[in-house]
Amino acid sequence: MEYKKVKMKTTMKIMGIGCWNCKKDMKIALVDNTMPVSRLSDDLLEIARQHGVIIKESLSKTMEESYNACICPHCNSMFGDWFYHDYWYDTPIETIDVELNLDEDKG
Repeated sequence: MEYKKVKMKTTMKIMGIGCWNCKKDMKIALVDNTMPVSRLSDDLLEIARQHGVIIKESLSKTMEESYNACICPHCNSMFGDWFYHDYWYDTPIETIDVELNLDEDKG
């Protein structure tokens, strides 16, 4: 089966939230309402970082695996994938137009 690359225009939101651990301000990035940082391409990760989001590969004790996650700049706690959908409808600090690269079946 052959695939071609397809680009889809969408929105990245940079959100200001309170860290679950220390309650201080941190930033997270959301793309669509179902795409956490762990699923973003390198290009989109770089855009989020350019807008002040701290992203590092971190070990999730819940998932028992490592993946890219937003990190609190004050206490280094990770913001895991599970909670992203809670913030999609909040007011973002910034909204950025981005493109997702998708594979489409040519068959």
